[in-house]
Amino acid sequence: MSTSMNPTPTMDSFQSRAKSSIERYVAVILAITLLGALWTTALARLSDRPMATALLTKAGTDIINPLLLSKGSGLGQDLYQQIQQEAKTQPQKPVQIPFLKVSIPGREIAGKDFSAGSQIIYSHVAAAYYDGGPGAAFALPPQLQEIVGSYTPFVQSDAASNVPGLPQSPLPQLPSFATNLSTTVGITPTTLTAAGHSTAVTQSLWLWIASAVLALFLVFVNTGWNRLWAVAWPLFHSSWHIALIGVIASIIVAHNIAHAAAYRGVFDIIGGTFLPVFYVAAVLGILAIAVALVGNHFSQQQGAAPELATMSARGEHAERSPTLTTPPAEAHGTPQAGFPPSPPVEPESTSGPPAQTSEEG
Repeated sequence: MSTSMNPTPTMDSFQSRAKSSIERYVAVILAITLLGALWTTALARLSDRPMATALLTKAGTDIINPLLLSKGSGLGQDLYQQIQQEAKTQPQKPVQIPFLKVSIPGREIAGKDFSAGSQIIYSHVAAAYYDGGPGAAFALPPQLQEIVGSYTPFVQSDAASNVPGLPQSPLPQLPSFATNLSTTVGITPTTLTAAGHSTAVTQSLWLWIASAVLALFLVFVNTGWNRLWAVAWPLFHSSWHIALIGVIASIIVAHNIAHAAAYRGVFDIIGGTFLPVFYVAAVLGILAIAVALVGNHFSQQQGAAPELATMSARGEHAERSPTLTTPPAEAHGTPQAGFPPSPPVEPESTSGPPAQTSEEG
């Protein structure tokens, strides 16, 4: 009767599978954590005072001011001529602009044309916005204040939809229900403010610390070039999609120059400050993966070389060592020189049992 035995997994195989599963979960968590770290780092770079005020100034002159003009507010040619007269008459006195809460020193805009004067005026607006938010910069009716304070070119806004005079974004926008998502990822009216910058820096610090801990765990549980491999893939997966979106957006803007004119200055600043964080991370991830592959390949070759050398040495030794075997000539009855003669072999009996001998006492 035959019995079949079902093989049971050994403790080593169970531990190996458990280790592999834990590594995969940690790698996924590391990729998500790195995405958050890269995102908050990019926001911290973008919300740094020089970059944020430059971005707010371009948004003010190219996007917000046309919107305000369509609503009977904003800085138009007629209003600017009145401001110029005041600035020339009393250059040391601050100039008051009806729709703004900030005052502009007259000497800064005296003699400047409309374009240069608008840049100076909205640079003061940007500074006030950065320090105190939308409420510290504009003095507008509530509905218009809401449009200005909540507008973003990346998410559709119910308040800003179909507003005459508002330049349309050349990029596809997320639907309005994604507003909560944009708030979750840090795109809010206070992002480009001092408070928003402080929040982004703090979040970035903690996320980088968490990423370092997870990366060290993967390094600890792996060996050799697998350590670099285990960290490189999460870094690549945390950055390639945002980098790809940036490349696609750049191509769209480059092929719609006329449509994107109002947003070109804003997109240039974002493309030069925010997106490079993801470009660099994606490139580093690819390079690390390539280095790990090459390093692992050479390590395997170097590990196989001693084994091949040992096998080759054994083969050469076997060829050079004499073997005491019966030479071919002796098989035919002729002794071979250098070998002792084989002992005689008695013929076996063909019939009957073998002869038995007895010793008589």
